[in-house]
Amino acid sequence: MLEESVDRYTSLKKYNLDAIVSLNTSGIITSANPAAEAITGYSALELIGMPFADLLVPEEEGTQTQLHNIMHEGALAGMEMKIVRKSGQPAYLLATPAPIYVNRRQVGCYIIAKDITEQKRKDELLLKSEKLTIAGQLAAGVAHEIRNPLTALKGFVQLMGRSEHGYSQYLPIMKEELERIEVIISELLMLAKPQAVQMKIADLAVLVQEVVMLTSAQAMLLNIEIRFFPTGEPLPIRCDPNQIKQVFVNFLKNAFEAMPQGGTIDVSMETTEQGLTLVRVADQGCGISQEQLRQLGEPFYSTKEAGTGLGLLVSHKIIEHHKGRIHIASEVGVGTTIQVTLPIHR
Repeated sequence: MLEESVDRYTSLKKYNLDAIVSLNTSGIITSANPAAEAITGYSALELIGMPFADLLVPEEEGTQTQLHNIMHEGALAGMEMKIVRKSGQPAYLLATPAPIYVNRRQVGCYIIAKDITEQKRKDELLLKSEKLTIAGQLAAGVAHEIRNPLTALKGFVQLMGRSEHGYSQYLPIMKEELERIEVIISELLMLAKPQAVQMKIADLAVLVQEVVMLTSAQAMLLNIEIRFFPTGEPLPIRCDPNQIKQVFVNFLKNAFEAMPQGGTIDVSMETTEQGLTLVRVADQGCGISQEQLRQLGEPFYSTKEAGTGLGLLVSHKIIEHHKGRIHIASEVGVGTTIQVTLPIHR
């Protein structure tokens, strides 16, 4: 029975497709099966007596800590680790530890590892493919968003052309919008190496007020009144101010297009007890049916004849990145209300 038990144990190790190595309490390899030889490139004789840590790449400190915990605390958890083969090439392993007990005392542990190097390579290719897909979406989205500052500039120019009075206070805003177009075009050209998002603490009330000011000229030409109802207190959020402005410019622009006969747009703000701030943009436009509402935010789905649907898609992505959410409610013939929820920075 003892011989049969040894044979079964030997067969389990010898013919297992996964690498199996045993370590003593000092982390020294005491045995290795043929699969471990194939994966590491070392022979069993070379592996026996080698500290297991010597197989790991230098930056795998977390794995060494986990191995220490397995040896001394009995903690069990699967882990990914990166080793260096004898040839110098890296290999990725999905390892599962199993403690070795003799007479109720832990004398070491087994490391059962699967080679996932090829899977990792496929995952990286998939990630690159996904990046290319996102880059394509962003390229179309950036081209779409260039229209937003142009809309404000067009409104200011038309307003200044129709009036005998000077509007010098609008010139810095126009300059700012031209600079924004330049940044957006730069982002379009730099898609292969995206620019870092400039996250900082900013007052959401000020950002929304600036957006209302930017779009008020265009609203006047369309016989639309924008009424702004701030909370009267600072609403600090951690954000990229340009991205947040881009979202609300897009919402107001959509509201303008939904109100060809003019009307009123209410932009209101409030805070909640949960430490959130709510911004509502309510228009008196044509509204959206429930069926269309369910499809909003999908790429290339738009309720507008010449729309791409990417403006709302990009807006959703930006707000999600800022740990917020967007809720849209609408009634045909009554109007649409968009609510943006963002966490207040404390």
